[in-house]
Amino acid sequence: MFDNVVAGILAGVLDDQTDSDVIALARELVSPQGKLTLRHVHLVTAKPARDSGSLADTAKCRQALQRLTVLADELSADAEVHCVEEHSPERGLHEFASRRGADLLVVGASRGDENDRTFLGDDTRKVLADAPCAVAVAPREFAARAGALKKIGVGFDGSADSERAVALARRLAAERRAELSAFEAVPVPIYTRDPWNVKGDIEERIEAARQRVAALGDLEPQAGFGDPVHELAGYGQSVDLLVIGGHKYRPVDHLLEQSTAQRLADEVSTPLLVLPPAETS
Repeated sequence: MFDNVVAGILAGVLDDQTDSDVIALARELVSPQGKLTLRHVHLVTAKPARDSGSLADTAKCRQALQRLTVLADELSADAEVHCVEEHSPERGLHEFASRRGADLLVVGASRGDENDRTFLGDDTRKVLADAPCAVAVAPREFAARAGALKKIGVGFDGSADSERAVALARRLAAERRAELSAFEAVPVPIYTRDPWNVKGDIEERIEAARQRVAALGDLEPQAGFGDPVHELAGYGQSVDLLVIGGHKYRPVDHLLEQSTAQRLADEVSTPLLVLPPAETS
């Protein structure tokens, strides 16, 4: 499915576990004849001049390249390895993916807790925002349990982007002879049609959502009630890969870093695949 995959190694942190997770997922998603590139982004406070690099930074890049080459060999991943000094992870990966014509960018799940992400920043969320291609997020410790994608799930909400996600998930499932299911999360309503029978009203909404998913055909329809991110994260535990459609990022998304995809990247325990919105794909 993905012929040109870039695995992004973020923030210059020597973390073999996270990097192994990224490489393992990239190896799983790249097509048999596809190209895999490992891109290490070594963060610096200012972009150095092209011909005046620091010896320390150069040594760190050499160390990163050697380490990633060893990891790729251990994981049987046939990949090119590159290192760049950049002042932001998203710049180091987005520009490279665009220049390479990549159709998939793979990164690791966020590290640390919510406080760390709030005050120190979140590289994964930044990479997800306005990415030039699809982005896959490898959950923590994925490399230790990586295997065939036997069940693929997709989030559906009736939008055009979610329909594109269903189409891609369907192709992936066909290629891998995997089971396919789709899930619609029913948000908490502002009002209920029958205040004397709230439970019945919710059940009706869930059943209507399940019927909308079933109308897609040739998949297992599922639906749940509650916060969409939490519901999708729970649903994700039942599949080997969760596919969702993206959306065009608004200024408030960049400010709060709280889009559905960004929040899911923090919560989901299964690999997450986020498509770019149609206008940027």
